[in-house]
Amino acid sequence: MKVHVSCGKNYINGWVNTDIAGTYDLYWDLMSDKLPFKEGEVDVFFIEHALEHFTLKDGIKILGKMYKCLRKGGVLRVVVPSLESLIEGYLNDTDFLVTNNKLFKKRLAFKAQLVNQSFYGFGHKNMYDKQLMRFALRSAKFNVKERSFFNNDDVGDSVFLNVGRRKYKKTSSVRNISVEVVKD
Repeated sequence: MKVHVSCGKNYINGWVNTDIAGTYDLYWDLMSDKLPFKEGEVDVFFIEHALEHFTLKDGIKILGKMYKCLRKGGVLRVVVPSLESLIEGYLNDTDFLVTNNKLFKKRLAFKAQLVNQSFYGFGHKNMYDKQLMRFALRSAKFNVKERSFFNNDDVGDSVFLNVGRRKYKKTSSVRNISVEVVKD
């Protein structure tokens, strides 16, 4: 069973798409204590651009729920915006504002506005770098290795090929943190 968590408008054929609004196969309120799957029932979880909409504490709880539902050897892929790339872009990318205004369809005048938009304007409650993502996953009992992390839209397990919705333009300094972990 392949489960796409918090799918939004990105419905993936062949997957069980979960969310609380929009088009989904299964309603799943991630903050509810009720799990829609049995322990060890799920082979693969994919959650993209959703975890940052929760506090760190709640994000760890959500990851823990997925850990519980994954079978031994099951894979979780998490994709979130990269705090590191946002800061690097702000500091070093001379086209940061122009490029990302186009990408996000904004008309912001200052780089600081774009950074604030990235933190608060999209409903984000927690931004991740690799260190914080590693902490969150380990807190949820996942064994995280350095090779678990991938550059932007690369994948490790082929089940995740062509399932992502956030393909950032190469000209943008904004990137993702993409991590895949296996339940031991």
